[in-house]
Amino acid sequence: MDVATIIDSYNLDFVILDTQNEDEIREMFLRLQNGTTLKAQEKRNAMPGRMRDFIKGLTNHEFFTKVHFSNTRFTYDLIAAQMTLLELNKGICNIKDRDLNAMYEKSKDFDASSTDAKTIYRILDYLNKMFPDKSPELKRYSTISLFILIMDLMPNYDIRDREADIAKWFIDFEAERLLDEQKEPEKQDPRLVLSLVLYTL
Repeated sequence: MDVATIIDSYNLDFVILDTQNEDEIREMFLRLQNGTTLKAQEKRNAMPGRMRDFIKGLTNHEFFTKVHFSNTRFTYDLIAAQMTLLELNKGICNIKDRDLNAMYEKSKDFDASSTDAKTIYRILDYLNKMFPDKSPELKRYSTISLFILIMDLMPNYDIRDREADIAKWFIDFEAERLLDEQKEPEKQDPRLVLSLVLYTL
């Protein structure tokens, strides 16, 4: 029996999910995908609740057209989720997968018009003004670091109309850090090395 005949004679089973409830569909997707390797953010993207919808909305912000990394496997969703958790925590905190999972679970009824939500958009608006064009300095790690910086500066200092100044400082800092990175380890500036470590925490 040839391969074509075997394929033609194989019985296929179909299951029709008769529902228009998106939460039920996402839950079914998660259960079906347990046997495959999905990245954590891909699973979170299928979780029900308003937090998932809010994060998805953030990724449509113009700022994400300026970053220097792709949206492969929901990378923008991951960065947006980390930004959201930092704002909800009001400062630096763990933003690993288990922490993001907990946020999605606890915030299923997240209010997209809340003060926290508006603050996140306000920070993204500021970052967007800082970079009129796509910037090679906006890597994944540095984007989160800049978000933390603006999140800290905005309520404590008057940074209105200082977007260009802060962007220039950041670009100059990154250029200096990359040059320093090429030196022998014992000749590197420990302050710049520490900054890179803090970026990646």
